[in-house]
Amino acid sequence: MKKISLIICVLLWTSLAGAEEITVVTEILPPWQTTDGRTVSGIATEIVEAALREADVEFHIEVYPWSRAYRLAMEKPNILIYSIIRTQERENLFKWAGVIGSVKEHFFHLANRDDIRLSNVQDAQKYLTIIPRDDFRHQFLVSKGFQEKLSFHLVNQQEQALRDALCRPG
Repeated sequence: MKKISLIICVLLWTSLAGAEEITVVTEILPPWQTTDGRTVSGIATEIVEAALREADVEFHIEVYPWSRAYRLAMEKPNILIYSIIRTQERENLFKWAGVIGSVKEHFFHLANRDDIRLSNVQDAQKYLTIIPRDDFRHQFLVSKGFQEKLSFHLVNQQEQALRDALCRPG
C-alpha cells in the first residue's frame, strides 16, 4: 500500500462550546491508544486529553472495536473519535480538529512466506489480506476492487488480524 496517511482527531458535526460532556471513542492501537484494563493511555490519548482539558471540556473515553467506534461517531451527536485516518472519502463526514501523528502503511507477510512479492496494490489480490472492518485500509482496498472473502478477511480488532494471520495455513 505504501501510502502515507495521517492520524487525525475528529469531531462530529457538533461544537465543543456549550456541550455538557463529550463522549470520546477510540480503539486499542498501541502505542497510540493502550489500556491497562481500567484506563486508556498512549501517545494519542495524552494529546487528546490535554487538548480537551485546555479547552475546559468535560469528557469521558470509551474503547470499542474500530467499526463500532466509527459507527458511533457517524451516527451520534457530541462524539469525538481518535485516532482516525483522514481520507478524501471521510473529508466531509467530520470536522477535523488536528493532527496527532502520521503513519506509513505497508502490506506485511509471515517470515516463512518469502514467495509473496508485491510490485503494486493489485498484486495483493492474489492473497488473503486480513484487515479491521471499516478501517481506512478496508475502504481503500474496496476502492481498488478487492472483494471480501476473495481478497480480504475482516476482523473486529487490530490484534485479531495478527492472531488470524498466525493461525491461517500458509
